[in-house]
Amino acid sequence: MGEGKIKGNGKIYGRTMNNKIVIYEADLDKIGVPVKIRIESVSAGPLYGEIVGR
Repeated sequence: MGEGKIKGNGKIYGRTMNNKIVIYEADLDKIGVPVKIRIESVSAGPLYGEIVGR
């Protein structure tokens, strides 16, 4: 579920069911909406992914 916008780059962030932060590209109307994300990259901090089935 999207929680908020990341400044300046058109990406938003949300959390997995395990409370990990995921950053992905989406419109602001996806904030507050559960979406299915495919994880593309893992870092020591957040996960990075994209919405599946746009």
